[in-house]
Amino acid sequence: MRRHTFALFLPRIAILSVVDFEASSAASTANTMIDWELIRYATNTDNKPTPGYAFNDLITNIRENPQGVPDVAAYLAECVAGDHAHVKLKALLCMKHLANRVPPFRIQLRSYAAVIEQATQFTGPPSPTYGDEPYRLVRDTATAVWDITFNQGDDIDNATQSLQKRIQGFGSAPTTGNANGPSVASTAIHGAADYVGDAIYVVLWERLRRT
Repeated sequence: MRRHTFALFLPRIAILSVVDFEASSAASTANTMIDWELIRYATNTDNKPTPGYAFNDLITNIRENPQGVPDVAAYLAECVAGDHAHVKLKALLCMKHLANRVPPFRIQLRSYAAVIEQATQFTGPPSPTYGDEPYRLVRDTATAVWDITFNQGDDIDNATQSLQKRIQGFGSAPTTGNANGPSVASTAIHGAADYVGDAIYVVLWERLRRT
């Protein structure tokens, strides 16, 4: 806005300055409510799997600060669109959990259909031992994100149920709910299995990349 220097306009300038400052401060405060340190930790470049508590904390943080959903979705989409394999997979896992548990994020994520779709086709030079398997891990996770984002209809997403089945061989057992829906304990086990599956994805990815 054009600022006048005439004394006649000084009171108005003072009022506008206060309003502008308050608006700027509010926007800054809203932005700092998003735990960017946590988000960067969950999408870092190392080969260690993101722990389950980080996903839980991220879900809680975004639920409490819905105004940050667009920025978080944009950041994760940028990570998925990048070239670093670990970051791509970890960002997709963050997307999966947030889209499944935070409806506003799921809606926002639909703006990045092209990025998610491209990740479902992710490929590269085959491993001498495992062939396409490392890239399949990314494609499967991207497909789960796509299904949750665009085909979500059930209370418990089909993508997570599918992941549970895949990791039963690692010591987990299938869980069942009663006729009226899953119990609290069943839901907790369901979520824990999901996080364990995510960790296994990252560990397998690193193991396969080294061959």
